[in-house]
Amino acid sequence: YDFNRKAIAFGKQHYGLEGQISTDLKDIPLQQFDCVSAFEIIEHMENPVELMLLIEGLVKKDGYLILSSPNNKMSWRPPLDNPPHHLSRFNSHTLARFINKFGFETVAIYEQMSIYNLIRNYIGTLYRNKNENTLRGGEFRNKDVANAIKKILNKSKFIFNILLWPLDRMLHSLGFRYIGQVIIARKL
Repeated sequence: YDFNRKAIAFGKQHYGLEGQISTDLKDIPLQQFDCVSAFEIIEHMENPVELMLLIEGLVKKDGYLILSSPNNKMSWRPPLDNPPHHLSRFNSHTLARFINKFGFETVAIYEQMSIYNLIRNYIGTLYRNKNENTLRGGEFRNKDVANAIKKILNKSKFIFNILLWPLDRMLHSLGFRYIGQVIIARKL
């Protein structure tokens, strides 16, 4: 499932996903799996219950659901974490309670604290057009400069994450969160 029609067209054209990817949950073939992953989907849904009912039918008994979403307790909220991009918000407690209503038992919850991603996303907002109403929060004003910065940041991400890891751990222990959370649950 994806709401981005361009991404779906790309997936169909380059990866042969015809009949396997759609903007409508009702188009997904019903079969059962040992594990279903839903990364960064639930916050985009107008009706998260509809998504969970589908997932409930897709996961075998004793199978697993791995679900991620932005954490409502994040330290700084990027412009993309608002409608029309994100329609709902969960913290780890509310997300676990929500999926438990559909016959899943929470196995593990992981919350992210990443100074690197916080800085990168904040800087990214400075280079976006604020007057555009797109699902990406506005296109980059100067794509050449933005792409050069992204390339440098992507190549140095590993180093920054290692250097910032102690600070990330300290901030996490103090209750700071940025940006995501992952829940692993088993179907009862």
